[in-house]
Amino acid sequence: MRKRLVVGSVCMATVAVASPAWAQEVTAETVQANLDIVFLAMASAFVLLMHPGFALLECGFGRSKNAAHIIMKNLMTLCLGLITYFAVGFALMYGTQAAGLVGTDGFFLLGLASYEPVTGGSLSIDFLFQAMFAATAATIVSGACAERMKFGPYLIVVVGMTGLVYPVIGAWKWGGGWLNDLGFLDFAGSTVVHLTGGVAALVAAAILGPRIGKYDASGKPRGRSPATRSRSACSGPCCCSSGGWASTAGPPWARATGSSSPTCWSRQCSPAAPAGPPPPSTRACGTGSTTSG
Repeated sequence: MRKRLVVGSVCMATVAVASPAWAQEVTAETVQANLDIVFLAMASAFVLLMHPGFALLECGFGRSKNAAHIIMKNLMTLCLGLITYFAVGFALMYGTQAAGLVGTDGFFLLGLASYEPVTGGSLSIDFLFQAMFAATAATIVSGACAERMKFGPYLIVVVGMTGLVYPVIGAWKWGGGWLNDLGFLDFAGSTVVHLTGGVAALVAAAILGPRIGKYDASGKPRGRSPATRSRSACSGPCCCSSGGWASTAGPPWARATGSSSPTCWSRQCSPAAPAGPPPPSTRACGTGSTTSG
């Protein structure tokens, strides 16, 4: 009986303390901001699902002895890539622009003078969604250099991609840089993410050359056993396709806000858009600055 009284007293005290918060007025703006945060968090989780998909696909078309190495590379792409993007990459990409080339403030997400979060003021969820794409650009190199790059040098590639290469390229468009001022349009990261990662992978593969023993002295390919993980090779693209959907449809609120997201659907993003009131945030839609409507 005494235990029940204690529990009841605690519940009543909790209700009494929380009641002022419940009494706050709920507006359409706050509801929409919360929905944006939840939806963008879900989209980030789907993009995260792409990384195990890359690992499964790479393992499926690789040799069994390299499976652990491949899994570790993809895991460290996320761990080290997110830390690097948090410390340096996000600032270079979305900080105050210097001559339309690169950001100059906001390192460790501190002191972002010209960045306006688009999901109800939540900078953390903006960072999470962007960091998933930074890691995606880096992991493309892993697949192109499968079974040919040691673990240590690959970590250097991850730091370089997420801390310098990808943020600088992203700043030119999504950060409101010179490429964005020219009216360049990027759909779902097709250029900023995938072309950047693809070019980096091509350069790395050209430097490393083919796998040792793949070609004979005359330059003809030697016969190799087929992949021993057909299930991994098939399930990997399924995971990647779910992440691709999220990267395309993740931020639907961009249609109304014209936000600095990888999917900029707003009509204000087009250089030939008709005249009309500016969106609440025009950072990545042609002005190179952040203005509130």
